[in-house]
Amino acid sequence: MLKIRKIFHILENKFIDRFPDMGWVSDVVILTGGTALGQVLAVIFSPIITRIYSPADMGVLTVFLSIIGIITVSAALSYDMAIPIPEDDNSAINLLALSLVILVIITIFVGGIVFFWGNQFLSIFDAELLSGYEWLLPIGLLIVGLHSVFTYWAIREKTYKLIAKSKISKNIGMIATQVVLGLISANPLGLIIGQLVGFVSGASAIIRQLHNKSKNLISLISIKRIKKVAFRYRRFPLLSSWSSLLNALGSQLPLLLISAIYGAEILGWMALGQKVMVVPLSLIAKSVSQVFFGEIADTAKQKNKSVLI
Repeated sequence: MLKIRKIFHILENKFIDRFPDMGWVSDVVILTGGTALGQVLAVIFSPIITRIYSPADMGVLTVFLSIIGIITVSAALSYDMAIPIPEDDNSAINLLALSLVILVIITIFVGGIVFFWGNQFLSIFDAELLSGYEWLLPIGLLIVGLHSVFTYWAIREKTYKLIAKSKISKNIGMIATQVVLGLISANPLGLIIGQLVGFVSGASAIIRQLHNKSKNLISLISIKRIKKVAFRYRRFPLLSSWSSLLNALGSQLPLLLISAIYGAEILGWMALGQKVMVVPLSLIAKSVSQVFFGEIADTAKQKNKSVLI
């Protein structure tokens, strides 16, 4: 694994760090290239992962990720999506703080529900096969939410090389953890923890570098300013959060229905097919959308216009 990491570090230096600046075109190439490199690593180790874990284990992981995908889209009430928009860093850093506060509150709320009514919560999604692992849901919500919030800050800073590197770190952390835990004891817990470690690796890669650049902005955070940006960008929780939730339900509910009707093993086989055929394309499409989102926000700021007001 260390040799693989060294190879990908060399590719980062040659492809990502030294890629010529050609405006948004280079940003798209860098971000999609980072995604592609991460997926290459996932493909290389797929034969090992599929021999350590059973299709049923993959099915449990898919159910876990489906529920996380539903509850995390609005974990910050979509205020994180507004972070790239403000013209001044004052408003942006307070939007970041607001997103983190909401994320923590919702995580505590979900944690309470899972702790007291875990089985009833899983039954809502027909996800009883996740019983025994439901305690990881609030942890996953917090980790994935943090990854999303700080990714939007990176988009604001237009540090697309950093986002690309975080995608590679995410896949390395995920695969290494899944392989090690699988060799110790092959069960769905290893797959789930590996997935969460991957998000931690990706988020920490962004947070470390952005902290050095933006730590002076922390002093600008205040309750008054947080309230101000919460009202100014209120359309994000009122409109965007609901549309994101409906979109997530449309993509994730079919997987939960397949699990409920056909069982974890069939869902696991389907998830493996998606991992090879669908997921790479969706990740590349997401990378392109992140660049265009940043460019649109930057254009709006340059023209001194507010996108939503």
